[in-house]
Order: sequence, then C-alpha cells, then structure tokens
Amino acid sequence: MKIQEIEKSLKRFLKKKGSFSAALLVMFLISGTISLGGVESVTEINGIKGNILVKIKQEREKIKAKIKENKSKISEETAMFDTLVKEWDFYGKPLGQNTQVFFTYNKINSGSLKDRTGEAFKKTIDAGIASGLSGGASLDKIIQNSGMIVDGTTFSEKIEIPVNIVPLVPEIPVVNKDINVNINTPQIGDIPALGIPVFNIPDVIVVNKVVVGAVNVQNFGGATINPPTTVIPIEIVGLTPPEIVLPDEKTINIGAPTAPSGFEPTQIEPPKVPSIPVIVSPLLPNFITNLKSDGNSDSSMAFRYSGKNGLIEMVSIIDGEFKIQRPGDGKWHYQITDYTGKNVFPTIPTGDTLLQKEGDLEITRIKVNEYWENLEINGISNETLGFQKLVGGNHSKNGITGVYSPGSSTMLSNANFLYTTTKESALLNEFVHLDMHGAAVKDKERDKLLQGTIKPDGTPLGNQTEILAAFDDGVQINPENAKTTENSSVYTWINSGKIVIEGNNGLVANHYEHENFTFEPAGFTSNKAMTMNTGNIFLVPHKEGNLTKNLNNGVFAMSPDSVYSVHHVMYNSGTIESYTLNSFVFLSNTVLGKSVPISNGQFVFTPEYRPLSIVNRGEIKIMGENSTGV
Repeated sequence: MKIQEIEKSLKRFLKKKGSFSAALLVMFLISGTISLGGVESVTEINGIKGNILVKIKQEREKIKAKIKENKSKISEETAMFDTLVKEWDFYGKPLGQNTQVFFTYNKINSGSLKDRTGEAFKKTIDAGIASGLSGGASLDKIIQNSGMIVDGTTFSEKIEIPVNIVPLVPEIPVVNKDINVNINTPQIGDIPALGIPVFNIPDVIVVNKVVVGAVNVQNFGGATINPPTTVIPIEIVGLTPPEIVLPDEKTINIGAPTAPSGFEPTQIEPPKVPSIPVIVSPLLPNFITNLKSDGNSDSSMAFRYSGKNGLIEMVSIIDGEFKIQRPGDGKWHYQITDYTGKNVFPTIPTGDTLLQKEGDLEITRIKVNEYWENLEINGISNETLGFQKLVGGNHSKNGITGVYSPGSSTMLSNANFLYTTTKESALLNEFVHLDMHGAAVKDKERDKLLQGTIKPDGTPLGNQTEILAAFDDGVQINPENAKTTENSSVYTWINSGKIVIEGNNGLVANHYEHENFTFEPAGFTSNKAMTMNTGNIFLVPHKEGNLTKNLNNGVFAMSPDSVYSVHHVMYNSGTIESYTLNSFVFLSNTVLGKSVPISNGQFVFTPEYRPLSIVNRGEIKIMGENSTGV
C-alpha cells in the first residue's frame, strides 16, 4: 500500500475507534503498532458489526433516495433550461447567421456529464486560434460568453440592435384640383407642293462585233503555247430606260387632339356673405333663493332649546356627534352625543354662556374660558331659522352708564353634523343663521380663536393650523372697492368639522348685515364678514321608502337684506361635494339701490354697492344636474 493510503486508513480507523493524542501518534511512528486497552468479547464484536451493517443499509437507502431525488431535480432543471434556451433563441438571437447558443454543464472528466465544450465548439475554437488566440484562451472565452468568442480588448459604448425595421410610409401624391386646362386646336401650316422628278435618259452606245483571227502556234524553248480557242463574240444590246410611275397625291386630314379623360375641372364659386347665426341662450337652472331675515340680538349659548333663530351661538364647538332633522313641522329634532365646547367668545369680556336643555327649569351658566364635556342632549326645539346662529356684538351697551363694551363676533364649528331636511318650503332651510350686527377687533378675535382650538386636556386640535391659516388668509383679502384693510374689524363663522346635508331645500349658511357697528376704531366703518369652510361639506340625497328628495340645496348664500356696504367673504380651503339637483356652492342674491322688505313689515334701502369676495383654495366637486359653482 502507498503511504498516503495507509495514512488515510489510520485516520479513518482512529476516528471510528476513538480519539488520540499527539503522544500516541509519536509512539505509532516509532514502533509502527498501536495497542488498544480492553478486549471485547465475540458477542460484543458481533453486536457492533450488526449495528454497523444496519447503519450501512440505512445510509444506502438514504443515498438511493437522494440519488432518485437528484435525478428528478436534474430532469426538472433540464426541462427548464430547454424552455429558457428556446425563449432566448427566439428573443435574443440576431437575425444574421450565427452559432450562438446558451448551455450549462458540469465539469466532469468522464461519464454522461463529461465536459465536451471543446468538442462541440471545435470550429469556433479553430476560428479563435486563427484570429491569434490560443486554444485554451478560445475555450475560456466560449465558456465565459455562452458559446461565443467575444473580443474583450475593444471598449465600445454603442449598443448594436441587430434588427432595425423602419415602416415604409407611401407618399400619396396630392392632386391639385384647381389646375385650369385649356385645350386649343394646333395650327397646321400649308402642305408643300410635290414636284414631278425629271430623269435624264443616257444615249445608247452601239458596239460592233469584234472578230479575232487565228493565232499561230509559237515554240518558246521547248514550251509549246497553243493558241486560244475561238472567242464567242459578245453582243451588247442597247439599254431600255425604266418606266417611272409617279405617286398619287394624298390628302392628309389632321383632326383636333382628344382631351385627356378622368379629370373634372374645379368650379370655384365666389364667396357669399354668411348669414347671422342664431344664438340660443342656454337654459339656466332655477334656484330657490328665497332667504328669510329676522330681528336678532346677540348672545352666547352653549345650547338653549328655546333660543331665538338658533340653539347654539357664538361658542367654540370642539367635538361632538349631532344628528338633527327638520321635518314638516319646521322644528328641530336632535340627538346629540359627546358634545364638548368652550366659552371663548363672550358677548362682553366677563359674559357667561348659557346652557339649558329641554325640561330644565334653570339655565346653567358657564364662565369665560371654561369647558363643557361629553354632553348628551335629545329633544325637540322651537321653530327657528337656524340650528346655529351668529349675530356678533361689539356694542353691548350699559343701560345705566350708556357706555359700549367690546364683545366678540366669532364662532367655531368643529363637530360632525348630519342635517336632514324634508320640510317643503319656498325658503331655504338654513343650518346656520348669520346676521351681522357688528365686528370685533381682528387681533383680539384671533387670540380667542386660538384658545378655542385647545381641547380640555390642554392639547391643540389636530386641524388648529388649518383653522388659523384660513383666518389669517381671509384678513388679507381686500379688493380696492371693498374699502377694507388687513386691520379692519372682522365677523367670522368657521366650519372645520364635517357637515352633511341630505334632502330638499337645505343650506349651510345664509349671511347678511343689519348693522355695521365696531368698537375699535370708534364709530361706524367698513367691516368684513367672513363665512369659511376648512373642513368637509356634503350635499346628498335623502331616501324615504321609494321617495328620494335631492333638490334645491346650497352651501353659501347671501340674502338681499343689506343696510351697509359690508365686505362679505365666502371662503373654502377644505372639501365641498354636491350630489343633489338644482344646487349651488356660492350664491349672491343681492339687490342694490332698492327698498326691500324685512321682518315686521319694515323696509330697508340697500346700498349702491356691496363688495363680495369668493375664494376657493380647496376642492369643489359638483355632480348634480342643473347645478352650479357660483
């Protein structure tokens, strides 16, 4: 045995029988033998052999199973490679003649998986050798480049596409139908006269016969010359002149040329004066624009079921779920849960806000900057113009001293309202009734609005930034004819929650003004009234059994009642979507320079101008038929 085989056998034996140390290895190298301690009996040896045989059989079965599994996987992989090769051959092979293939192999020296690359690509290798490569280098390039010898010495940034198909676009000649073709008969000159040719006949020469006599035989030095035989005489007969026949005269008829067929000359008519078109005016939808105004007084109410023209007025509604209905009786049917709010817009600096539910004998008063939380209120109220109300008062007068005290003119609605209106009426049924009686100082109202966007736990509302940004933006809107500035006093109602109006004749807000008083600066001046949406407003149909009500709804409207030229602003930076018929988003029903009736049989004379700014910085969707944005 070779030394290497002895070493392998020793290692295998020692691994099976036990471990050995370096000292044992040195002893074996010196003596050539190894003694094992202990003597095993024949029974133990046979048992060990039996266990070994069982393990060998188990290993054989495992090996057979692995071989079978590997063959199955090899078959699957081979099928997969065949498919990939076919796909590659279809998509990747250039159109030119080539020997490019894609293959895989296992580098084995013998057997069915023997590497036969050199045999299969012999011609390619020969071509590589002819180009200056060695046989080994050619074989390496074939293996690296999927059956091709690629020149790796030249760098190119170009991508050559083997197929370049350019569609042929035939050029159709353009026939100009405006070509004018005039066909004239050509003028033929006179036919030249044909003269009769004259031939000169030569004279006939008469030749007499020539008689040649006999010739004697002569002898020249042995050569005998016989005389020629008698020559037949030549008789020349006189020439007969040919007969010349003159041609007959021909008549040539030249007709007019035939015009080419297949062409119709274009007839160009002179232009005519067009008739005046009949313009049909579009049919404009008819909107219900009747809005009611009424005498109002300013107050602050967290909730009061018997309130005039509104149940909630001039507070900050921080949260809550409101389901309100206005059926045929015109009263408000309401279910309110989780109602949370804050008294930050008092009518006077120390004014309380009022809270009175239906059935309460006494009115609860809530101090300035105090909260009410998670109220539940159910019931039916009196008939009022709106569910919410904002009059605004910056002119609360002390009955004894006659001194005016600065108040507030702002309201925030940040809850979820579902307003169902099924009342049949010639008027629009308002959700919030806005009657401007005065405006408050801009900076003070912004500070109060900031406090109104803070929850009872001291954290700000999630949409506080959007609310304050809309207020600041509205203050900056001052057209030249509005006669307002960024420092003008303001009257503001803001919806930052969600309002869904379903049914007929529903309206989010109606606003107008009956007074224009301001405390700072003193006296009357041009003020600004802002109606704003930073949240979501939806106008949707309402179904009652098989009956659907979805007509005549609106978002912002301004009634004709007006005493002063207040600058009104309708503002949207949120989302407004209308899905009802004959509906609108912005509507001005202003009557200028006329006397219009108000409540109690009284009349007011409207101003000659009334500035209105309509601003949309959000998203408006109008889906209903016969509906409009402005």
